[in-house]
Amino acid sequence: MSSRLSVKKKMLVYILAFMPFLTIASFLMPGIVNKFFRVYVLAVSMLYIAYYIKRQYITRADFIFFSFQVAILFSTVINAGDLTHQIYRMVTVIGFIAMFKTNLRDDPRLFLKAVCIYGVTLSVLTALTMFIYYVPGEYKGGMRPDVGMRLDYGRRVSGNQYLMGVDNVSFFYIFTILIIFCVYELNYKKKLSKLFYGTYIFIAAAFVYVRSATAILCFAAGAVIILLVNERDFVLKLFSFVNYRLGLFAVVAFFVLIVWLRRQDIFEFLIVGVLGKSMTLTRRTQIWDFALREIVQRPLFGTGLQTDAYNFALFRVNHVHNVIMELLYEGGFVTLILFIGGVVGYCRELARLKNQKILFVLSGGVIVYLLCACLDFYPHIFLPYSLFLLCENAHVLSSREIL
Repeated sequence: MSSRLSVKKKMLVYILAFMPFLTIASFLMPGIVNKFFRVYVLAVSMLYIAYYIKRQYITRADFIFFSFQVAILFSTVINAGDLTHQIYRMVTVIGFIAMFKTNLRDDPRLFLKAVCIYGVTLSVLTALTMFIYYVPGEYKGGMRPDVGMRLDYGRRVSGNQYLMGVDNVSFFYIFTILIIFCVYELNYKKKLSKLFYGTYIFIAAAFVYVRSATAILCFAAGAVIILLVNERDFVLKLFSFVNYRLGLFAVVAFFVLIVWLRRQDIFEFLIVGVLGKSMTLTRRTQIWDFALREIVQRPLFGTGLQTDAYNFALFRVNHVHNVIMELLYEGGFVTLILFIGGVVGYCRELARLKNQKILFVLSGGVIVYLLCACLDFYPHIFLPYSLFLLCENAHVLSSREIL
């Protein structure tokens, strides 16, 4: 009985540690609750950073990846940007990595189970709000009418608001949780359960219903990964070329194709005919044009983290909607190189993993995330970084259970 209680208490600790990095949208929180929550995020982050340093878990990949946030901080200082926000973001990014790696190494099975229980529950509830609150049209509805058609910096903007935010914000959270759920089941149950398939289909249907093009493409790619991972070993070996190197190459190629060469017309049937979007990729190409002008002026260190009002004045949105251009815009080529170096440092550890199915799922998940990040990227959403951390620490899972 005591062991059961200790396990339950441990799982509760894991959930409370993970909760700050995956929660309901801030617009649903009253002002005082939102402020308290930010303090809670900082407290959890600093606690785990201290513990992380004490246990000496820091790797070379961590150091490189942390440095890209430091580079943005430096750029923010020299460009008189939003320094407070960048410090907060830098501490919470490092805190998230410290929390995830510390708990993963402490008890991988129980920690991943806690993440799946909490994350899948919140993801399903978010999908449910999509079915309930989605309103098609130029100005879309949301969970609260005063938010669905909100006033931002003097402009009326559209956007569906759900339990974890707008559709694309929710998507990056949910896709990461589903990959973690898949890894957990393959590692500890040796196969994917009906619960996983049902959850995946229900959530994918919700994003199809709200017509989120980025999410639809991602879930389609994810379905291919899931189908292949359930085939015989020779299929996995046939597709063993799917690794982080190919993923990074695909991201750069996709970026050049769309941003520099403006060849989105080859997807015209899908973009216009099927998804009903414009050939500007819902104004993304126009945003990228504005961002390129800023990048050319400050190519080395970028503009730093600026306020939403500053970005809205330039792009009419608060971020650039592309991982490469976002990093170039905020921190220049220095930040971009550090980010890529950190990702490569994490993912190269996959070579130590002998379980081909988990190797395939993690490699595919990283590739799909990076490709989707070429169409939408939120710097404040760093839950997907857990995919990189799982790549680095996948051998911890295999050493405990599957080999």
